[in-house]
Amino acid sequence: MKQLFLTTFTALLGFQTLTLSAQTDCSGNRYFNEIFSGYTLTSDVQYGANIGVDFQNVNLLLDIYQPQGDTETNRPLIILAHGGSFISGSKTLDNAVVELCQRFARMGYVTVSMNYRLESALNVLLSSNREKTFMEIVFRAVQDQKAAIRYFRKSVAEDGNPYGINPNIIIIGGSSAGGVLSLHTSYLDDPSEVPPIIDTTAIGGGMEGLSGNPGYSSLPQAVINLCGAVGDTAWLHNGNIPVVSVHGDVDGTVPCYADTAKPMGLPITLVYGSDPLHKRANNQSIPNAVKIFYGQDHVPYQGNSTYMDSTVTVVKTFLHDLICNQALSNPSLEYPLQVQLFPNPAHNELRIRLSDKFEGGMLEVLDITGKQIISRIIHAGTSDYQINEVSQWVSGYYLVRLSGPQGTKTLKLLVNH
Repeated sequence: MKQLFLTTFTALLGFQTLTLSAQTDCSGNRYFNEIFSGYTLTSDVQYGANIGVDFQNVNLLLDIYQPQGDTETNRPLIILAHGGSFISGSKTLDNAVVELCQRFARMGYVTVSMNYRLESALNVLLSSNREKTFMEIVFRAVQDQKAAIRYFRKSVAEDGNPYGINPNIIIIGGSSAGGVLSLHTSYLDDPSEVPPIIDTTAIGGGMEGLSGNPGYSSLPQAVINLCGAVGDTAWLHNGNIPVVSVHGDVDGTVPCYADTAKPMGLPITLVYGSDPLHKRANNQSIPNAVKIFYGQDHVPYQGNSTYMDSTVTVVKTFLHDLICNQALSNPSLEYPLQVQLFPNPAHNELRIRLSDKFEGGMLEVLDITGKQIISRIIHAGTSDYQINEVSQWVSGYYLVRLSGPQGTKTLKLLVNH
């Protein structure tokens, strides 16, 4: 028997509601029924760029779907990522993601299908540590998805909101690898949680990454998980964003339960699929819903209209309740991040002055190539932070990056001995 477990959002205690910049218009079955006859597509929009796994520059592109003929300018945004085991696929080749973008655009959403950096199959096959290889490419993809979120907030603040979105309602998600990616973007939100096997120094940019659009919050407000999994359910805590999932219970690629992920048929690492994910969400009072397709393998909605219709029903019901009842978390954009460096140029030490409204975050210093020099947590309420080892750094330019719930700020520092 197919089951749907849905929390009652308004009954949850300790969950902050979102004060929107304008009331979300849910009239006329908007965000639930396909009230628009079509959509307009803007293809190959560049949201960022970064260095790929073979040290080549990768331009990061996305496609934007908007409801045709819509005059609303305060619409929720859904950003979806394709599947392909992190080695293949694209924003146009994943038919399920494309169909979801089209259908939700006809409901009134602005929807996006995004590309992200991939690993090569040969690198995986030849890797002496496939677990490390996969976890690091997931980490890179998380950096890219955060840049995509920031791109749209930047478009509102600096470009006059060309896509007609509400920057306080950005929902991420994806299918298969795209679901894995979006869950990690959503819940791997503390530097102390990053698995030690990931070489964050070699990757560069830390949790926020260097894929583009610094200075804006990368926090989503909800996540759609379609046959994905998370590296550790302990990453989910009370107050985290809501999640809705769909999964086949005999998924042999990305397990529905706690088991080994097998992209390309290769056993890689232990992951926690939709079943333990939602048990943890319930335990932590995180709004959530899950649909288990019993007897079904990986991505049962791919090419199957019955399972696709069921998937759409679960997701649209969950999101409509969240959006129209204003039950989404605040991305803390009220107090933008304020950072000052002095002295600059620096010689022996560096002081970082922060606003008295600082909410805590991650401090990184990168050299001009993107190599991480230091990475530290700065706690909320810190107004003055000092780095004493500047004398040990080579003279030249550095990037000082501070990221947290108030957004990301990157400043250029000159070290001159």
